[in-house]
Amino acid sequence: MSVIVSTIFVAYQIFLFLRDYRQKHAHSEFETAYKLAGYYSKNIIPSLNAAEFHLRRINKKIAPDYNKKASKFEEFTAKEAKELFGDDILEKFFKEFSDYKNFDYPRYEFLLNSTPTTETTKKIPALVSGKASNPKVAESAKKRADYLKEQAFIANQHITFVLNNIEYFSMYFCSGLASSETVYPSLHQTFCDIVIDSYLLICYMNSQPGHELYIHTTTLYNDWTAKSLANHEHKKQQAKKMPET
Repeated sequence: MSVIVSTIFVAYQIFLFLRDYRQKHAHSEFETAYKLAGYYSKNIIPSLNAAEFHLRRINKKIAPDYNKKASKFEEFTAKEAKELFGDDILEKFFKEFSDYKNFDYPRYEFLLNSTPTTETTKKIPALVSGKASNPKVAESAKKRADYLKEQAFIANQHITFVLNNIEYFSMYFCSGLASSETVYPSLHQTFCDIVIDSYLLICYMNSQPGHELYIHTTTLYNDWTAKSLANHEHKKQQAKKMPET
C-alpha cells in the first residue's frame, strides 16, 4: 500500500511540475511575442512602404503576372522561381534591381523618411544643358549619375537590412521561443506582403542548394499563409451556414 501511495504522490508531483512548467513557458512565449511586436513596429514597419514600392516596380516590370503566381511561393529557391517565371527570371531581376535608373530616389526617400520630394530632388546634381561633347555637360551628367547610383546602392542595402530584421523576428517563432498566435492577427498581413514582394530577391540569394538564406522567414510565411487561407475558408463555410434574411 505504501508503494502505491508513494507512486501516486510522485506522479502527482510530476503533474504539478509539468503544469507549472507549461504555464511559465506559455507566459514566457507570450511575453517574448509581445516584445517582438514592439521590435517589428520599431525596426520593420517604418521601412515597409519604401521597400515594397521599389520591389513592386521591378517585379511588375519583369513579370506582369507576378501577383497571380504569389500563391505558389513556397520554397523560395532559384529553382522554384525559374519554374514559375522562366529560366532567365533571376538574371532579369538582378539586372533591374542593380540598375540605378530603375530607382525613384525622391519617391523612395518620401516613403522612407517623409522627406518632401521637392527637397530630395534639389539634392540631385543638376544637368548642364548643351552638347554632350561639352566637358561641363559630361561632368554634370557624371555627377548626377554617380549620386543616383550611390542612393540606389544605399536603398538596395537597406532592403536587405529589412529582410535581415524580418529573419531575426521570424527566428523566435520558428524556434519556439515565442508564440506566433499572439501577434498573428495584427502582423500577418504586412509580414506576408513584404515577403511576397521580396520573393525574387530571396530566390536570387538562394541559388545554391543547401545554403539557403532566410529559412525562418519563409517558414513563418508558409505557416501564416496556410493559417490565413484556413481562416478564410472557415469564414466562407460559416457564411454559407447563416440563414438568409
